[in-house]
Amino acid sequence: MRIGIDARFFGPKDKGFGRYTENLIRELEKIDNVNEYFIFLRENSWQDYESENPNFHKVPANYRWYGIKEQIFLPMKFKKYNLDLMHFTHFNTPIFYKGRFIVTIH
Repeated sequence: MRIGIDARFFGPKDKGFGRYTENLIRELEKIDNVNEYFIFLRENSWQDYESENPNFHKVPANYRWYGIKEQIFLPMKFKKYNLDLMHFTHFNTPIFYKGRFIVTIH
């Protein structure tokens, strides 16, 4: 499967959401060598993530939450990667995204 993870919250500087997202990705890297993952990151987190698993790919997604760009351009970016499943680690999902997705509610 081709799985996307919205990691625009990533790492300790993004508090609880960021820690959850970072830990989720790090643990998935250890156990999953079958699926292909696309990790959508903001510019401020780009340097914080380096994958040790060749099935995990960084994708720039420098869109702020709750904005029009998130609602319009982010779904277009997801579509470009032909994802089978998208995981949103924050409750805000783009309303124009028509693919299969799951949401983590904290």
